[in-house]
Amino acid sequence: MKRLLVGLFVSVLFITFLSIYQAGRHYDGLVAENYYPKAERFFRDIKRERELGLEIGGTPFRKGMNRYRVKLSTRKGKLTGARLLIKLRMLSENKYSHYLLKEVSPGEYEATFRLPEGGYYLFVLQLSHPALKTEKRWFQMVE
Repeated sequence: MKRLLVGLFVSVLFITFLSIYQAGRHYDGLVAENYYPKAERFFRDIKRERELGLEIGGTPFRKGMNRYRVKLSTRKGKLTGARLLIKLRMLSENKYSHYLLKEVSPGEYEATFRLPEGGYYLFVLQLSHPALKTEKRWFQMVE
């Protein structure tokens, strides 16, 4: 009986160390790299957006040519002089397409681009302004 208990203990110990070794050796990507600094930055940006009262309104997307127009405003009025970049990709692809939005009137930005086919897309709108630097991400079905 004693040998059985010792053997069981050694087996459990061996399996435990083997599991720890495998977990350390193989990164499965469940936690993003630099998670904590990214999360800190995200919550700081959200707080700043709320303080400014930032509102972003855009036009919907469709298959084919798109004229994407964004209106930016804060509690103080229209947000001018910002740099806006939209990145997009189909979920089945790994490469983003980048388009710079030009300011066409105070607080209104526009870009023209083509979405070759319908499907689920990931959109990332990056905003750079002296008062704020942030990005919005969303998924959308394009038909």
